[in-house]
Amino acid sequence: MVNERIEFILTGGKEKCRVPRGVTHVSVTSESLEKGAFRRHTTVREVELHEGLVSISNESFLNCNRLKHVKTPSTINTIGADAFRDCMRLKGAELNEGLLCISDQTFQNCTSLERISIPSSVKSIGIKAFSGCSQLMNVDLHEGELVEIGNEAFHGCEILQSVKVPSTVKMIGSAAFAGCELLREVTLPDGLEVIQCEAFKDCMSLECISIPSTVKILEDQVFHGCAELVNIALWEGLEEIGNEAFKDCESLCFINIPSSLKSIGVEAFHGCTELCKVDDFGSTLEHIGCGAFAECESLEHISIPSTVKVICSDAFSGCTQLSKVHLCKGLEDIGNRAFIACKSLHAIVIPPSVKKVRSLAFSGCSQLKSVRMFDGLEFIMNNAFQDCTSLKRVNIPQTVQEIRAGAFSGCTRLTAVQLCWGLEMIWNRTFQGCVSLRHICVPPTVNKVGEGAFSNCAKLMDVKLCKGLVMVGHEAFKGCISLQNVCIPSTVVSLGWDAFSGCTQLISVKLHEGLEYIGCEAFRDCTSLKQIRLPSTVDTMGNQVFHGCTSLWNIKIPGELGALGNEVFKDCTSLKRIMLPSTLESIGIEVFCGCTRLKSIEICEGLVVISKRAFAGCRSLERIVIPSTVHMIDFQAFCNCTKLTNVDLCEGLFEIGKNAFENCTALKSINIPASVKVVNPNAFADCRNLKAVLFCDDIEELVSRLSLQEWWDRGVPSPSLSVYTFLALHEIPQRLGMLKAEKWRNDVLEMLRDIPSHCYCCSMHRFCHAIHFRLEYYEVLKNASSELELALWKSKITQHDQLVERKNTITLRTVQRSDLRMNCGATVIIPLVLSFLLSTCACGQCNGYHMDNGDIIFDSDDEFASSSDEDDDIMGFDEMDY
Repeated sequence: MVNERIEFILTGGKEKCRVPRGVTHVSVTSESLEKGAFRRHTTVREVELHEGLVSISNESFLNCNRLKHVKTPSTINTIGADAFRDCMRLKGAELNEGLLCISDQTFQNCTSLERISIPSSVKSIGIKAFSGCSQLMNVDLHEGELVEIGNEAFHGCEILQSVKVPSTVKMIGSAAFAGCELLREVTLPDGLEVIQCEAFKDCMSLECISIPSTVKILEDQVFHGCAELVNIALWEGLEEIGNEAFKDCESLCFINIPSSLKSIGVEAFHGCTELCKVDDFGSTLEHIGCGAFAECESLEHISIPSTVKVICSDAFSGCTQLSKVHLCKGLEDIGNRAFIACKSLHAIVIPPSVKKVRSLAFSGCSQLKSVRMFDGLEFIMNNAFQDCTSLKRVNIPQTVQEIRAGAFSGCTRLTAVQLCWGLEMIWNRTFQGCVSLRHICVPPTVNKVGEGAFSNCAKLMDVKLCKGLVMVGHEAFKGCISLQNVCIPSTVVSLGWDAFSGCTQLISVKLHEGLEYIGCEAFRDCTSLKQIRLPSTVDTMGNQVFHGCTSLWNIKIPGELGALGNEVFKDCTSLKRIMLPSTLESIGIEVFCGCTRLKSIEICEGLVVISKRAFAGCRSLERIVIPSTVHMIDFQAFCNCTKLTNVDLCEGLFEIGKNAFENCTALKSINIPASVKVVNPNAFADCRNLKAVLFCDDIEELVSRLSLQEWWDRGVPSPSLSVYTFLALHEIPQRLGMLKAEKWRNDVLEMLRDIPSHCYCCSMHRFCHAIHFRLEYYEVLKNASSELELALWKSKITQHDQLVERKNTITLRTVQRSDLRMNCGATVIIPLVLSFLLSTCACGQCNGYHMDNGDIIFDSDDEFASSSDEDDDIMGFDEMDY
């Protein structure tokens, strides 16, 4: 220990020396230091390296984080990798003349190092030699032997302000000065040959730089993110500017392009928002990369030389101030989005050498008023001129073979388009939303008009479709609200869905023989269409084809049609008469629903099912004949047909669906053919004027108790409103005869008078419900011609009500009229009043009844043989009520 410090003297030798702990001062007199000699000795503060030391090995003083200063003797020629790495308190390092190499990571992360002087003898600075030296402010690179500055050599030296690169340097490695945020000035020497990628990336304070003529290539991202870079000089000799070389240099105003330049890389000047001028490209430029000048919002003028064959995708996209573009002959391809959103561009001339204008090439050029195209152009790709809202007129060259999807969509001021006769196809949405377009002629060479090709062209009045056209695509003319007349040529075999839907002024449509398919909603909401003739060749029609055509009054359905889709004529409120062809096997749901003026419809043999709500709401329909081929009338098929008075159901019908004739208030009678096996609940609900239902044969399908309850409650005849039901335990008569409702009412009154008064203790209303829910079977007797003959058999009805005794007397309950009546539509009846005809009454005093030649005879005691006036008053009704 000397002066309160622990010294360690390394003298050298063959044996490995072990450095004791706590050493604060190191004196090295040997010729070399072994690898990691003082690695992580955190107490070492001073190092004295004596003359004679030749090299400092790798990691010799790694992480000696209290070491503050080092001076190398004149004999040192090499400092190894990581020798002083992570010495975070090292403020000064004096390097000797004669030093040949500073190895990789030698002073990396020496965060207190403030200044370094590189001797003239040094030939190379290794990878990351000084990276992360965040306090390094001055670097002196002396003229001499230095040839190479390694990758990331000064990366992250945040406060480094200036660098002068010696004239001997040939290469600056990748990211050598990247992230030097305060670096303002860099001097590059003549003779420098290579500046590798990201060399000065994110040097946000760098203001100007001159690239010497000896540099042939500026590699990728060399000056990426140099936000304060105002001026850059590119000298003759430069051949290539790499990808993103000057990306996001937001202050760059001017670029001189040397005539030697051959290629500009991808996004080379992307985001240079202040770049207003680029000198004319040289005569040797061949390639402008994708997004090369994208988002250069201040760029005003550009001239592409004839040596450029392709303008790549997004090359000038978002150049909002670009008002003039000159394209020279020799250009063959304008790439995707090449000039998208160049909102100040007024005119463009596409030279005849161009074969393709690719997708979105000029999309969003809202001030573009004039586009000139010449023969030689073959393809206008998707959305090429989309939303060019100032474009008024376009002439398509004769050589154009395809105009792809959305090519001119949204060109709201486009009034005229002249399509060439070499055009083979108009693709989807080509002219969609061209609201000022008035006329269009589709040449005979076109075989398809694609989906939405002219949709929402609000002022389109005249469309000429020539022979040769085969298909009109989905929504092709949808929403063309000014279109009045259309003639579909005979060569067309298919109209896609929504082809003319919403054409509210369309009056006339001519369809020719040869048309086979009409898609869903093809003419939906064409509210001015009055009549249309469907060719006999049509074999398929989709759903809702004429839905909402409120003026359509005349239409003939072709004879070859096998099916009508759902809602085909729904809400055609002017349609009065229609005849369905014999080939028709099925009609869709709500096919004529809401046709409020439809009075007559002829359904030919062949139809199998009348679908749900097929004629619902046809309030003018008066008569319907259901052919024998129909097996089922589905749910609400004729509901709300309030003028329907006559329904003919033929043999062959199997089932009548729920609510099939609900609210047919004009219907008075109906015959149910013998073939019907199922009549579903509420089939005739709210048919208030239905007086008779004739069942022509036995009904095999038994209506459930709940269903029967619904029939009675909802006013559906069960099975007739004009005939009252007899309940019996046995001996049902074979024929009740043709009796009128009045006869039955009188008989009921007569029989009620013969019921002993003691039986009135039980509510007739409760008797009715007991019958409803305990009824097991019913069948219809045959051969009734005008009135339904109904009997219910195998029924057992038991009365569970008990007499209430108060003070040993029987309390008589007044039976209300509501107990005796049930509202079935417009007719008031006493349902099942003969439920009192029990074999034994609950009172135990009446003996019931018996049958005598079809008559019902009551067996009563003498004292109850006749009813009194008092009994009549208790009953609360008289014959006049009925």
